[in-house]
Amino acid sequence: MFNITHEEMAEVQEYLDKEFPSPKEQIVEIGSIFAMLEDVEETITIRRLIMDLDDLILQSRWYLGHSILILKKYPHIKDTGSDDNPLVKGRGMPSSVHLLLREYIVDSERVMFTDLTESWRGGTVAGWIYNSLIDSALYRILAALDRIAHVLWTLAGLKKENIYFRSRKLEKIHAKIQMKETNELLDIAKSPLYEFLLSYRDGFSHNKKFYSRIAGYPPEDIYTDSEGNRVSVNNISLDAEYLLALGNAAYSNLNLVMSYFSNICNGYMLPFRRKDYV
Repeated sequence: MFNITHEEMAEVQEYLDKEFPSPKEQIVEIGSIFAMLEDVEETITIRRLIMDLDDLILQSRWYLGHSILILKKYPHIKDTGSDDNPLVKGRGMPSSVHLLLREYIVDSERVMFTDLTESWRGGTVAGWIYNSLIDSALYRILAALDRIAHVLWTLAGLKKENIYFRSRKLEKIHAKIQMKETNELLDIAKSPLYEFLLSYRDGFSHNKKFYSRIAGYPPEDIYTDSEGNRVSVNNISLDAEYLLALGNAAYSNLNLVMSYFSNICNGYMLPFRRKDYV
């Protein structure tokens, strides 16, 4: 896809380790605690959730690392849209136009590229890939947080159900475990940043993907409602730096949660460890 030297790769890895450090110590510590417990259904469920958590964190760092690499190799991404005509700068294109033009886009089905500076629907291929990498990292970070909530729910002995890292679930967990750290997790789940991350991920999953100018012209529509009011349906457009900042904020949240999660597992599980392993 692009040429990169060992020195460049080492530089990106160094940046990744500094800005998106691996919680390896916590993963190892938490894994060791549950590896030493009795082989019962709850313990095995937790072990598998921790394995998921470990892999999801690794995957999120891979996506973030490659987004940093692409930004380093293709810095033009940061300037996408800067030379747009002032009359349309910062605006999108009606979704009807996007759909009608779809038939006439040359090589519209091609998704494999050797030159990432090629145009892509008003942006470049590099910008489209960069946007996709950040989206994928965010998806995995939130999935990792969901695994943490599921482990804590199981530890608390609560009734089996689908568990997510949400304030309502964490309130029930805190009521059972009652540690300072479970209250800290509850505060994180209630924070405006986490609410925005959820809206970003849920929109991606269900009905309203966030678009970015770096990946092409975003959709922007206007319609008249039943009362005769003109309603604008536009897009919160994040540029390259804001997308990376969002990834950084999400990952920082995850690392903070991991530190609380490790403390909870150490403190709450101490009385339950098998005597032959302590």
